[in-house]
Amino acid sequence: MSLSRIGWVLALLALLGWPSAGWAAEPRVVSSTTSLELEPDGSARVRHQLHVDSPSGAWDTLVVSGIAPDARLSHDAHAQRADHAAPGSASTPLDVILQSGRATLTPPEPLSGRSFTVEFGYELQLTESGALRVLPDGQHAELLWVGPRLAPAPDTASLIVRAQAAPQPPKALDPPGERLPAGSSHSAIVLSTLRRSAERDQLEVVRRVSADEAPRWRVLLDRGVLELAAVEQSAADGVDLDGIWPAPERSAPRAPWTRTLPWVLLAACGYALLTAEKARAVRSAAALRGSQVLPLVRVSDHGRAATSGLLLCAASVAVLWLDLPLLGALTLLVAMALGCYRPARFEPPLRGPGQWQPLAPSALADVPGPALPGAWLDVGRAPGAMLLLGLLGGASALALRVFERSPYYGACLLVSAVALLPVFCTGRAAELPAPALAASRRFLRRALRRLGARPELTVQVLGRSCTGVSDLDELRLAVYPARALEGLIGMELALDVQPSLTGPVASPVVIVRAAEGSACQRALPRQLSWTRGRSAEERAALVRPKLPSVALSVELLRELIAAASEPEVSERKERRRPTTRPPARTATAHAG
Repeated sequence: MSLSRIGWVLALLALLGWPSAGWAAEPRVVSSTTSLELEPDGSARVRHQLHVDSPSGAWDTLVVSGIAPDARLSHDAHAQRADHAAPGSASTPLDVILQSGRATLTPPEPLSGRSFTVEFGYELQLTESGALRVLPDGQHAELLWVGPRLAPAPDTASLIVRAQAAPQPPKALDPPGERLPAGSSHSAIVLSTLRRSAERDQLEVVRRVSADEAPRWRVLLDRGVLELAAVEQSAADGVDLDGIWPAPERSAPRAPWTRTLPWVLLAACGYALLTAEKARAVRSAAALRGSQVLPLVRVSDHGRAATSGLLLCAASVAVLWLDLPLLGALTLLVAMALGCYRPARFEPPLRGPGQWQPLAPSALADVPGPALPGAWLDVGRAPGAMLLLGLLGGASALALRVFERSPYYGACLLVSAVALLPVFCTGRAAELPAPALAASRRFLRRALRRLGARPELTVQVLGRSCTGVSDLDELRLAVYPARALEGLIGMELALDVQPSLTGPVASPVVIVRAAEGSACQRALPRQLSWTRGRSAEERAALVRPKLPSVALSVELLRELIAAASEPEVSERKERRRPTTRPPARTATAHAG
């Protein structure tokens, strides 16, 4: 048999086997919602809403086990298609048979579709079975409800409890001896929503469901919802609950002082130490770079550090034990303001008279300088970035663990981590002026490589030093064209450092030097502003590129050199040659 025939046979078998496998699949309940209407006499009207998926595309029978034996069925069971293929389809009544705690739901004829919503209900007495009872304290009633057992069980199940309005709202708790699903460490309750009105209280609880286990709920109610006398505690669960019920809480539970206060004090001390170390590092780094960095709040370093730690502690106390989140947020903002720094203030030093002298290209090599302190508290450097990421990661992990017990406190802990940003993101080394001549060396070295070895240009490195001092205070790149116009003294490329709102900024500038009234000065653009140069006969003009880049600076320098240079011989002949020839008849007339 050829390979093509084998392929056709396999495809035919798969096609024939696919419908049979689909029709053999059992319907699956993907969600379960139980509504329970409590009456003052202890009876309840129960309504189940199940969302059923049928992989086979048809549904004819659904069996639900775990129904109370004394349940009395209602006659309004129905099913309705819920898939997108049949929106707004009519509901179909169902036949319900309740026997031995099992409810069998069957439509008059099989229904076609892949998704259905099935509803059925019944009535029962909760006090007789012990599911609803008044606790011995005489102030609370307890509802222990066991939902229907579904196979396979959905991941979550919902219970909606409605009761008459009472002074204390209903509250959901985990049942005693609850076996939590895998991956859950604290509670099986996923979501709890309370809606209150003048007549009714409604509590909706969504919880996780373990595999092959009926969902269990435990709801604490106000004693006023029942018109019953206090009864003895039933032995249904065998757990003594007398005297262990906490008072209803209308806000987030407060953290215990003994376990939480030491961590709050430790965090406050750590933040104060970080602020003090940052102040010392910023002051030392600014002194090395000849600049001044001032804090946002003009207070002494030790005072700012101590105050910031106290304010962080006060913000924690306001959130954890005073229930004043707005006050805690404002206090945290003030603590952050104490750790912020303004941009560096840089004033170029005054220089005395000096001399310019030619230097070798090796003068543009980098000269290593002293390392700035505070690398571990600067997000712009590798150690500081790693430390900040580590601290933020640790705070996020801790907030995630706290969130499992209290989402409110977990969110507050995550928000408080922003107090680290002023310490790591202000007063950085990148905001300080670069070391003396370091930026000029890098810029001029790259410009010298772009100019290259061109025979029509003479490039020379110039260095300036004050009279009587051997150290250089400025570097420039002097360029002399070979065919310069009369009066051109030279052109220089330099880097000018000026203060700005964001700190010192280095901008390139081209300095053109020419004699006053010379042909070179007339050939250059008229937009140039000329000032007195180094002598009475010299005039100088400053030209800046549109963007402070090496490429644009070199291109600007080449354009100025071309404007201040004599054209080549071929270009001069081309300029002298007439552009158009006179008409022939005109020439003949002159000749005559």
